[in-house]
Amino acid sequence: MSVQLAAVLAQSSDVSFNVGYYLGGVIIGGLVGGAIGSAKNRVGLGVLLGALLGCIGWIIVAILPRKSPY
Repeated sequence: MSVQLAAVLAQSSDVSFNVGYYLGGVIIGGLVGGAIGSAKNRVGLGVLLGALLGCIGWIIVAILPRKSPY
């Protein structure tokens, strides 16, 4: 089974295509995290957690308490 899996992975399509999907996901995750974080006055943390953790990062930022603007 592992030989067949290795053969399938070796024939995978263009690597740059896969990297594009990954980078697109990171960018979208960061944008959504920043939008959620802006409502909590934590834009930077929202972008960071959204980019690194995706949906889990969004949930973490959403449940954090609102930061004082001062």
